Amino acid sequence: IDECSQNPLQCGPNSICKNLLGRYKCSCTPGFSSPTGNNWILGQAGSFTCTDVNECADTTACPAYATCTDTKDSYYCTCKRGFLPSNGQSKFKGPGLKCIDIDECSQNPLQCGPNSICKNLLGRYKCSCTPGFSSPTGNNWILGQAGSFTCTDINECNTSGTCPEHSNCVNSVGSYSCECQDGFTSVNSTCQDVDECSRNSTLCGPNSVCLNIPGAYRCSCLPGFFMPDISTPEHPDTFKCTDIDECADIEMCPINAACTNTPGSYFCTCHPGFVASKGQLNFTGKSEKCRDIDECLKDPSPCGSNSICTNAPGSYSCSCTVGFRPNPEGSVKHGNFSCKSNNFLVCLDNGICVLL
Repeated sequence: IDECSQNPLQCGPNSICKNLLGRYKCSCTPGFSSPTGNNWILGQAGSFTCTDVNECADTTACPAYATCTDTKDSYYCTCKRGFLPSNGQSKFKGPGLKCIDIDECSQNPLQCGPNSICKNLLGRYKCSCTPGFSSPTGNNWILGQAGSFTCTDINECNTSGTCPEHSNCVNSVGSYSCECQDGFTSVNSTCQDVDECSRNSTLCGPNSVCLNIPGAYRCSCLPGFFMPDISTPEHPDTFKCTDIDECADIEMCPINAACTNTPGSYFCTCHPGFVASKGQLNFTGKSEKCRDIDECLKDPSPCGSNSICTNAPGSYSCSCTVGFRPNPEGSVKHGNFSCKSNNFLVCLDNGICVLL
């Protein structure tokens, strides 16, 4: 009897039936096995059934870095994330095949994004930002970690002390720069004050003084000069010093003196007939006084012989003694005064008139 042609199947599903003389033999199809052996013959102990074989129980069924998936009557291997099968097929099985590491850092587009550094690891890769950038997920993000990796610019200027004193911080993409403020210059990574006054002696113009201050300079006028309203110390290009007319103050010189203005100063001179108390021809200061000169004390007398000299403030007058009268030819101005005798005088009765 050919038991293998009977229905239902004598060996059961997923089996192969082979008719033998007076009996039959059962074996399982590939991927299945029977607890009674794969070549069960009618009459042996037990009953024949085929159950699926889990090939993945064998750790050598798939190569390293691969995942084994059991199927009905078979299995297949798939490379883990970050690996590629050596035969190029997504599902494979059989000896000699390998899972090769994928260099994600050589792929396009870049896995880590712009402004980043990609480092290939076995089955994955690591992302870090280039200097001047940072990532909200950390600067050493590895594939598989939470979040996605992006690099954003670091504003270094938000950190105090990034730039030296007296400088401004200018942020740029991935970096920054320091610029010295006006009036300062860069020296050995520091900003030092520029002494504008020593660089240009005529910076403030004539009759002025230049004063250096941190980061700038200031102009002021020399004594005896003033700054008009049209110029300001903060804008030296308009700065101009104008002479002060000290003689406009009528009290700059004492009484009986004349005031003479000079650039940046003045001097006093006593009027004719007066002399300074300390004897100077020209002087300054309100403490000095002009005292009257007593011309009548001079020797010889400024009035000449047979005359009387009378002193007056700043001057003097001349008159003749009795018996003399001014000589008209010599009485026009001081220093040329002379007296002549009154030779027309009448003598007393019985007297003789003698002209002296």
